[in-house]
Formats: sequence, C-alpha cells, structure tokens
Amino acid sequence: MNLKHLSDLELWNNTKEIVSKEREMTTHFLWHLKEMESRKLYVERGFSNLFAYCVEGLGYTPGSATRRIKSMKLLKNLPEPIQKKVEQALNTGKVSLSNMSSLQHFFEKEKKYCEKEYTQMEKIDLLEKIEGKSQEQCQRLLFSVSENPEKTVLAQDYERKISETQSEIKFIASDQQMEKFRRVKEITVHTNTHPSYADLFEMLADFMLMKKDPAFKTERTEATKIKNPLSVNHIPNQSIQQPPQNRRPYTSKKLERQVHERDNSICTFEDPDTGKICGCKYGLELDHILPLALGGKSTLDNLRVRCKPHNLLEAEKVFGKEKMRKYYKER
Repeated sequence: MNLKHLSDLELWNNTKEIVSKEREMTTHFLWHLKEMESRKLYVERGFSNLFAYCVEGLGYTPGSATRRIKSMKLLKNLPEPIQKKVEQALNTGKVSLSNMSSLQHFFEKEKKYCEKEYTQMEKIDLLEKIEGKSQEQCQRLLFSVSENPEKTVLAQDYERKISETQSEIKFIASDQQMEKFRRVKEITVHTNTHPSYADLFEMLADFMLMKKDPAFKTERTEATKIKNPLSVNHIPNQSIQQPPQNRRPYTSKKLERQVHERDNSICTFEDPDTGKICGCKYGLELDHILPLALGGKSTLDNLRVRCKPHNLLEAEKVFGKEKMRKYYKER
C-alpha cells in the first residue's frame, strides 16, 4: 500500500482513526470469544480448548491469545453497567489489554495462593486504579495490594522461542522446589558432574515420560537407562513422589498402551466439515466408541484416544448436553 499521496494531516488523522477502530474491534472480539466459550463451539471444530483455538485456529501468538482470554474472563464476570464502562475504557485506550490480562491473572493467583476471593466492588476499584497506567505501573500497584506478591504478581511463567530448535523458559521457584532440584542433582552426580538446569529438566522429563506416557515402551534398553539416570531406587521416599494411576479398572495397561500406540498418543477427534484433527496431547483419556452403558466393550477396536473436552463432546452426542454439563470444568 502506497500512502505517499496523503498529506501529513491526513496521515496523522487516519492513523488515529485506525487505532480507534482496532481497539473497538478488539472489544468486539472479546465478546465473540465469550460466546464461543459459552457454546464450546471450538470443541466441535476440533480444538481441545479456547487457547488452542486462538493460537491454531486464529493465528494469535500464545501471549496474544492469553491476554485476550484472560481479559474476556475478567470482563464477563463484571456487572453489566461496569462492563460498558470497561468497554469504553478499552476503546479509548484508558485501559490496555495487557493490564486487564494482568489483573485477571492477579485475581486467579490471589485465590489460589492466598485463598482470597475479591468482591465485585474490590475488582471494580482495582479496575479504576489501573486506568491510564503503564504495564509497569500496573504491576507495582498489584504488588502493593497483594498478600503474597512473590506468588501472585512475580510468579508468571515465561516461554519464548529464540531459534528454530531452542526456546527460553523462565519461572520463579520456591525454596522447597529448589531443594528438590538440588537433591536430584546430588543423586545423579555420577552421570553428570555439573548438570545445567536444561540437563536437569530433561532428566526429569524423561523419567516421567517413561513412567507415565503410554507411548513409551515398557522394556527399557540399556542405552535409555544410561541416558536417564533416575530410577525409583535412586530417589528416596521424601523426594519425588509418583502420582497414583488414574486408569479405569475396565482397561488394562497393555490395552491402554495399544490404543495410544495406534493413535500416536494424540486426541484423534476430527471435525467432519474441515477434516481438522484435534491433535491435543494433554490430559488424554480413552473413549468408548460404543459406550459401556450401551453395551460397548473395552476392546482395541472400540477404544480411541480423546482429550477431555472431546471425550465429553462424544458423550453429549449420546447422552445429551444437560446430562453431561456437570462434567464440564470452568477453564
């Protein structure tokens, strides 16, 4: 697009108008996102959650998707008169999407770590206080009012792609977590004298994958054992605990492994209109094509891998939305 024909004044005014329209469209998008979440339409289109829909379906970066989802969640729970006020503040730039997202993140962490549930009036008060503030000023404000700012304001995970093959990860660890990391270093010193944190996390990841990922073979080769020095015998009872098995009694470990191997340990739900495969690898479950309640059997040809949202969607098709609604968890 060639804009050289515009005068300085036209370019100045046009730019301001475009920014204003962009902000208004962002606000409209938040409401569309709310309705999309309410209907869970993204599940029917082959996405396991709203975040995956925003990133994979709409092309947002993970950070942009997170900001929009959190801002939407903050907006939808406010009283209607306040919603209109916040909309206006967003449209005029008095409140930024980043600060709204930070505020929602703050409320979620305060509830989790401080067991503090903010009232509507308290939320509205903080919303008013972040108007016109930069992101840094907003963080300072939240830090000053938090009961545990190290957890609720500072403890934000950070992930950034820095090359084709490498990513940067940043998070804040508690003293208890650091003690566990040091202990793992101590019990693996015979294979790596000075492991980096990247080495350490790879060892821990390998250990959990071999223990919990059905796609991994149960028979470990000597090479795998050497690569992964962690074993149950190496770890004392007071350190890393193994979570209990969450396998249903009507599927054997062997059968579960066979289903995962066949389905490549991904949710195989396919959108009938677009052919889009979900592909989610998180929180996978086994779904009976013909439900047990209708006489289905736990056999290889009657089982398939599904993420939880798509497992529930399949159940809705058989038993109805109302009956399955109680199994949905607010995200």
